[in-house]
Amino acid sequence: MVSWPAIIHYEGDDELSYVENEHDWLNNEVFHRGLYNQGDQLVDSEGQVYSIDYNTATEKLDVLNSYDKCMTSGRS
Repeated sequence: MVSWPAIIHYEGDDELSYVENEHDWLNNEVFHRGLYNQGDQLVDSEGQVYSIDYNTATEKLDVLNSYDKCMTSGRS
């Protein structure tokens, strides 16, 4: 389950997007324009990383595949 607030990191982009809470995630059209690419991620306030794409962007984030930060850095 996502710990809000969170940020969206777009692969290959230095800018981040801030998401205050799940209500904003589900109801703000900016987050549902279909502009997600493979590698885009949502990082919650506890550092949990969620992969996102257009198909999952309209769903609650707790159903997405998530993985621990240490896995993203190659550590096991």
